[in-house]
Amino acid sequence: MDVEFQPAPKPVGLAGAGRRLTFDLCRPRRPCYRVSEMARQPATVTIDVERCKGCVLCVEVCPPRVLVMTDHEVNAMGYRYPLLLDGCTGCELCFRICPDFCFEVYRGASEAAVQ
Repeated sequence: MDVEFQPAPKPVGLAGAGRRLTFDLCRPRRPCYRVSEMARQPATVTIDVERCKGCVLCVEVCPPRVLVMTDHEVNAMGYRYPLLLDGCTGCELCFRICPDFCFEVYRGASEAAVQ
């Protein structure tokens, strides 16, 4: 296995005398994942709408854009909540970003449970 080492970033500016030492970190980097390469496994996503506070983080992070916020419907706390449309890829980004733990993603459901 070949390992390619990159040189350390070069400092920009002077250190000391009240100046900050900064590094040029604007080199292009490969993304951690690509949307087109994400695993598309069958998944069941459930949303606890009564727990949702309407922060909209899940809608913004959804790669296939299948989460939308309700327009006029609100939960018991008075907040709008997300609705899941068809086309979910099961990427789990909504589950990971939700601060209120509203999402649950289930994988590997048996065919008997689906029928």
